[in-house]
Amino acid sequence: MLYEDLDKDTVDSADAATWADQYGISSPVLADSDGSVWERWKDGELRPQIIVIDRELGIRFRGTGGNGHEEGLLLAELLLAE
Repeated sequence: MLYEDLDKDTVDSADAATWADQYGISSPVLADSDGSVWERWKDGELRPQIIVIDRELGIRFRGTGGNGHEEGLLLAELLLAE
């Protein structure tokens, strides 16, 4: 999920798709255009967060910064295959 770009401007689905392509991410990346998801789940730190949410909207994985990036992506791929 992206909630803003490097200029702190809001993002849309095209921005999220471009970002995913740029970083080779094959799982869906959502655009949080109004920041409502970020406001609900942020932990006070301004760093990348990886949150994998399953189809029942349960949090299955949460990592921050570079920690758990590969693990989070692998889990997302497995959940999408279910």
